[in-house]
Amino acid sequence: MKKILLFMLVCFFLNLESSHAIFAQIVTEQSKVTFRVSHMTGTVEGTITGMQGTVQFDENNLAASYMQATVEAATVNTENRARDSDLRKEKFFDAERYPQIKFQSKSISKTADGFQVTGDLTIKDRTREVNIPFSREQKGNEAVYTGSFTLNRKDYNLGKSAFPPMGKTVKVDILAVVR
Repeated sequence: MKKILLFMLVCFFLNLESSHAIFAQIVTEQSKVTFRVSHMTGTVEGTITGMQGTVQFDENNLAASYMQATVEAATVNTENRARDSDLRKEKFFDAERYPQIKFQSKSISKTADGFQVTGDLTIKDRTREVNIPFSREQKGNEAVYTGSFTLNRKDYNLGKSAFPPMGKTVKVDILAVVR
C-alpha cells in the first residue's frame, strides 16, 4: 500500500514538473479594479477591491486556460463619501442586492501585444460578454496580470438617470496578482 501511495505521489509531482500550467489563487490584498468615467465636473476615478478568484494559465495550451474573479461592489471608493454611498445604492451597483461583480472567462487567445480573455462580466443582474486585452509578468512566485477595457455603463443599468450627468463610457483597468 505504501509503495502504491509513493508511486502516485511521484507521478503527481512529475506531472507538475512537466506542465507549464499555472493554477493560482488571486491575492486579494494586492489586486484591484480601477475605473475612470467623465463627469460634469471632470473625470471621476475610483477603485473596487476585495478581488478573489482563480487563474489556470498555460501559454502553450490556452484552450485549457481560464480566469474567474469577483470583486465586492460595496468596496467602491472614489474618495468622496457621499458619492461612494450613492454608487452603492440601487441606481448604480445596488451592492446590497448584488454584492459581487463577477467575471468568468470563455476563452483566452494570444495577440500581438500579449493575450486577450473573452468572458462574461456580470454587474447587478446584467451579464455581457467582454474582451479584455491583458499582459502577464512573472515576479518570483507571483504572476501579475494587467488588463484594460471599456464598457458602456448603461449596458449594466449603472446610473440610468444619473445626476449630475456623466459619460456612458467607463475605462476599466484590472490588476490581478496571483500566487
